[in-house]
Amino acid sequence: MLENKPVNIFEDGLESRDYVYVTDIADGVVASLENDESNGQVINLGSGMDTSVIDLAHVLKKNLESRSSITITGDFRIGDIAHNKADILKAKKILGFNPKTDLVDGIRTFCEWVKGQEIFDDKYENSLDEIEHAGMLFRNDKNSQKRV
Repeated sequence: MLENKPVNIFEDGLESRDYVYVTDIADGVVASLENDESNGQVINLGSGMDTSVIDLAHVLKKNLESRSSITITGDFRIGDIAHNKADILKAKKILGFNPKTDLVDGIRTFCEWVKGQEIFDDKYENSLDEIEHAGMLFRNDKNSQKRV
């Protein structure tokens, strides 16, 4: 997006993930180290909220002031799950964990950092070729792609 290159979204773009800011994760890890009740426990850290991949792409595009086109390809990777949201109830109860950075503020801060980073050669197409060759990527018919 920094280079205004096209962005391809797999599947239908509605798959969702739990995006959480790195400092919130660091706070949760520190809290677990400082709390003996967490010993031997499996405790999920996250925001506890799900955001669609397409929504995240649009927030990134806006914050990066990008002119990238966004296309839903319908391509899919073997093993990808449709929805993934952390259940943070145990983290709240045992660690007092409560994420402080919401998605919009986290993305804004992240994008400001990204704008100052060096841009390296894009290996995106190579990565797709590799996972397709390994039998883990299925490309959709180009005629059914949708720009959003």
